[in-house]
Amino acid sequence: MSLSVHAARSLLRDIQLNVLECKVCFEIYSDSAERRPCVLSCGHAVCRQCAGALSHLGGRQRQQQLQCPFCRRCGPAAQATDCLPLLQLAELLSPVAEGSGSSSSNSQCPLSTQPRLTAVLGGWGKLFNPRALAVCTSSGALAVADDGDALRLWERGEDSLQPAASAGFSGLLYPLGVALAGRGLLLVVADGGDSSLKVFALGEGQKPKTIQGGFALPWGVAAGPGSDQVVLTDSQRGTLFLLSLQLPGGGLLSTEIVSEGLHCPREVAVCPLHCCIHVLEHLQPLPPSAASTSCIRLKTFNSRRQLIRQLDSTVFSPARLPAGLSAIAADGRGNVLVADGLGATVGLVEGIAAAGTVRYRVLIAEGL
Repeated sequence: MSLSVHAARSLLRDIQLNVLECKVCFEIYSDSAERRPCVLSCGHAVCRQCAGALSHLGGRQRQQQLQCPFCRRCGPAAQATDCLPLLQLAELLSPVAEGSGSSSSNSQCPLSTQPRLTAVLGGWGKLFNPRALAVCTSSGALAVADDGDALRLWERGEDSLQPAASAGFSGLLYPLGVALAGRGLLLVVADGGDSSLKVFALGEGQKPKTIQGGFALPWGVAAGPGSDQVVLTDSQRGTLFLLSLQLPGGGLLSTEIVSEGLHCPREVAVCPLHCCIHVLEHLQPLPPSAASTSCIRLKTFNSRRQLIRQLDSTVFSPARLPAGLSAIAADGRGNVLVADGLGATVGLVEGIAAAGTVRYRVLIAEGL
């Protein structure tokens, strides 16, 4: 019975991702005004909101034209009509998807604890493979670096995040990590292009202060533990740094080495509760099919810079982690959130800074 339930859930997920998902915004089709599936003149389908965003004035009669994002064929926007088969399939499977997590108490991600998607930022043509993001706990601002070597900033509005009014951040070559530090006054970027740390003082123009510091390949950066501090990983040197910055300008005051001899440290996070520093080591290059290969290690340093916890992806680890971890973050309860790029899941490591039992569980298992 468990195998048939697993197969049914797997089939449902495949249908949602391959059939009932708009391939522009990656949202699931529904009967809402924005997410209704509509078919273009070429036969491809997108949601109604994306169809409106892709339409533009053109043609001899200056009418609204819509260019398909997949085959590039243009046609009148008025010909984009509701795709009834997809709409009916979405409505048919909606109650099945909502109830799929409640029938088994052994589910890795029960519906009652699964986070709810509340916003989608960027989308097709705006973000190109986002590789790093940061959230300011003071202002709620969000910064994202992507493969287009661009840095984008969203600010907290009355009820949603809005793009910042700035025109852009100049001087970046290959941003690998980003952090919002100094109570939201500083935007800090680890730039692998010239092996530097670039600090933007928000509200004072877009020309950064460049900190060289003898870095080989600066990768991950995170705000804290102090309001004027950031932690930085150097993937090539195998070093974890703690830097103190001048407020509000962002000049470098001091540099401290937290740990040396790390194996390709990249992603890093700071716990706002315990001031612990969590860093991910990549022990060897990750082959695409090596989901079970031991290649990830999560190390935790306490506020006195002492190593207090070490977890990895082997069966001997107190809490076995997925081998495809590609991002980490710390919450306000002393836990660590991790993103598994290979498994397309988001998990939670509980009790990592405490002396008791540490536990790993999946939070999000669908929709990524």
